[in-house]
Amino acid sequence: MPNVSGDSYGLTVLSPIRDDRRRPPSRTAEIRAYLSSLETGAGSPLARLSAHHFVRFVVLDDVFFESYPAHADHLKSPYLLFTSDFNGDLDDYLSRFVTAMPELVRGVWGHCYGFPGTESPARFVAYIKRCQVTTSLYFADNPTTTVEQVLRALDVQRKMIGFIARTQGLAAAPLQAAFRSLIQEIRTAPTPGPGSH
Repeated sequence: MPNVSGDSYGLTVLSPIRDDRRRPPSRTAEIRAYLSSLETGAGSPLARLSAHHFVRFVVLDDVFFESYPAHADHLKSPYLLFTSDFNGDLDDYLSRFVTAMPELVRGVWGHCYGFPGTESPARFVAYIKRCQVTTSLYFADNPTTTVEQVLRALDVQRKMIGFIARTQGLAAAPLQAAFRSLIQEIRTAPTPGPGSH
């Protein structure tokens, strides 16, 4: 089925950006500046939503001419490309997306044609669906793994690497005691938050 692999959904959206060439700064420059100003990691607005594994924003000014025998094609306006790899239902994800980070949604889609604002999640969902491109050959590397499971696995990996580095050369008894302590630490550790790895 297009867009879906196991429990994962691959969303691809192309939203036309209003092309006000005489407006300084351009809307594409404003989107780029806004995205560049966002915090990363746990402080990112995207970390407020734990459903997505991966999110990407790209501003497309035009398409590249690939040389002969292709023909030179041009976009009628610049586009905002948004991709997201997440677990769950599309409508629910988009509703939670606009509710969790309305300022981000306004900061990027506010420069796009047809953007309905952030007051109505249902209107935002409908808008994104109109701009959606079908992901025909979607490949999810872990199609049934949740974001929380990935975060826990990364945390275990980090702790295991630290354990190996700290215990080089230990005798069997202290090594075994340190390993038991590591296992206990892993079992009782809370799931790391989004953006922590």
